[in-house]
Amino acid sequence: MTDQTPAETLRTAAERLQWLLHPDGMPERIRRPWLAPADGMQGRITVPDEDVPVAVAMWGGAAEYIAAMHPGVGLALVDWLKREAKSHEAAVVAAAEVFRDDPAAGAAWVARQDNMAALAVAHALLGGVS
Repeated sequence: MTDQTPAETLRTAAERLQWLLHPDGMPERIRRPWLAPADGMQGRITVPDEDVPVAVAMWGGAAEYIAAMHPGVGLALVDWLKREAKSHEAAVVAAAEVFRDDPAAGAAWVARQDNMAALAVAHALLGGVS
């Protein structure tokens, strides 16, 4: 992963998350926000208005977290990571034009444009430490 550009890292993470979510095969009702058990601690996480379990929380507090991170959140993260990859590529193109005579300054400017939060999420999704 170290030989990837930030755009490649962001795009790879977005593709991995999208694959994990497999939105084409995911029923629309599963994409909606999920509900944690009433105590928010342990038990079945369900789709609202249905008794469809989508996950089971086995430790305290996990149910609310799992319910909050439903597939709709994942799909939003995919979109965000893809946008950040495009932003990095646009910064590279702009720097090549503006810093034509000073590529090192251009590279430094591009590095300052990167969204470090997006890269941290990408690295976490790819199993790395950020």
